Amino acid sequence: MATTYREMVNRVMRKLGERELNGSATELTTDYEKLVGDIINDVKEEIENAHQWRALRSTESVTVAAQAATGVITNANERSTVVRIIQAERGAGTIPLCFDVTDGADGVVLLQEMDLSEIIYRDRMQSNDYARPNFFALDNTAGDSMNLHVYPRPSATATIEVTLCIPQSRLEATDLATNISIPTRPLLVGAVWPWRSEARSLAPVGSSTRHASTKHCRRPLPETVLGKATPLNWCSDDQPDATH
Repeated sequence: MATTYREMVNRVMRKLGERELNGSATELTTDYEKLVGDIINDVKEEIENAHQWRALRSTESVTVAAQAATGVITNANERSTVVRIIQAERGAGTIPLCFDVTDGADGVVLLQEMDLSEIIYRDRMQSNDYARPNFFALDNTAGDSMNLHVYPRPSATATIEVTLCIPQSRLEATDLATNISIPTRPLLVGAVWPWRSEARSLAPVGSSTRHASTKHCRRPLPETVLGKATPLNWCSDDQPDATH
């Protein structure tokens, strides 16, 4: 069952011996609630970056117009990464899942990843070289979206499918009803962990006058929280696998 941002905040509050959010609350309002929310977001991003979780994977279709060099991956964000598979038997190491599917199932072509600067160079030097794309690169300079560069430029409109791991956006104070995509067990452990050594000094447990410290800083999560050494009850579908 999915866990909402509100439920995660309340679970952390219970672990800390603090009062949970009011049932009618629609946003985080106090400094202490916002600090808990910030830590949950920081840990969430750290866990998202640690593994290409299946819940975050998505195959996106990108249209590259005829003779154009780029297409926009509208659902991606600046933290998105390409999902890869291991192909050691082919001597290729890992292969990114990016395909030209313009001609349907009978004409699918695997695109090779190339450094963005190399693609820009080749495109500049051979700008009139139009053919079916063989290479691609991702460019996250767009911020909330991501551009897909191809080379050579297609002679006709091309459809490219790329499988990405797209981390969930940062949860705002008003996103209490939003479901959290990643496994919540490591998120809970990671969110509570820093308080055991640092936040307890803010005030006595259960104090209603406790204030958030603007100097609070969280140290990197230990490997046992991220699951690199001793996984904490990962679901079987979310165990780190060959596509990491």
